[in-house]
Amino acid sequence: MKHPGYVYLIDLIRGATYGIFWSSSTIFASQIGPPSLRATILLLLNGIYNGIGRSTGGFLGGKFQGVFGIDNLYLWCSRINFTLAIALAILCYRNQKQGSDCTDHRMHGKNTMHAKKVE
Repeated sequence: MKHPGYVYLIDLIRGATYGIFWSSSTIFASQIGPPSLRATILLLLNGIYNGIGRSTGGFLGGKFQGVFGIDNLYLWCSRINFTLAIALAILCYRNQKQGSDCTDHRMHGKNTMHAKKVE
């Protein structure tokens, strides 16, 4: 990083995206399970994201940084994120053309007990 001022811009973007991610993931996790298991599902979400996700990301990121350097770590993380964003956009576009909504997760999963009937 050539200028330390970029950290403020990156942190501002991270703050917004993290808030959006966390609120939408908790809403999604609350909706996919039965009401009696809502607390358990949120506990699993928190454990997977904060426990397994962060420890694995820190370990693999540290190994990658040690071998290839910090610049390549950020370069490859941005390439992977861009590729996944394009793949998600293509999947949502394809689903929309077929008449389903990318956000209508309840109709595509196994848990259809609480799903609304689509007419």
